[in-house]
Amino acid sequence: MKTQIEDLVNSGVNDVIKYLEDNLVSLTKITKAIKIDEMNKVAFELMGAESREDIPMFIDVEFIMKNKELFLSLPKFMLSKEPFYEEEFSSINFKGEEVRIFIRMSLATGSKESWSKLYVSIINLTSK
Repeated sequence: MKTQIEDLVNSGVNDVIKYLEDNLVSLTKITKAIKIDEMNKVAFELMGAESREDIPMFIDVEFIMKNKELFLSLPKFMLSKEPFYEEEFSSINFKGEEVRIFIRMSLATGSKESWSKLYVSIINLTSK
């Protein structure tokens, strides 16, 4: 993902976030480059997924279009060059339910240049 964002910047795209908002196919390609190593049971429940295997099949242009804020948060974080990123917004899970979430991302020690390890915490703010 880092390479794809850098390629956009190097190709002359001045506003990468605007470009990705307007080009959902590009945002989808970048999103599919993310490798998820670990997820806990609560994360699966929040996403409306039964297991890890359910996730890739739902990551398509339509799902990303419904969740642009969520999927744009990682490029925003990368471009900010800050040590962490926090944002609150609404998202649509795999079951089509709206959830209000707070997301916090931070880079693991030693991965600032490579972006090889990123920690993501998501808190469900949806009142039940």
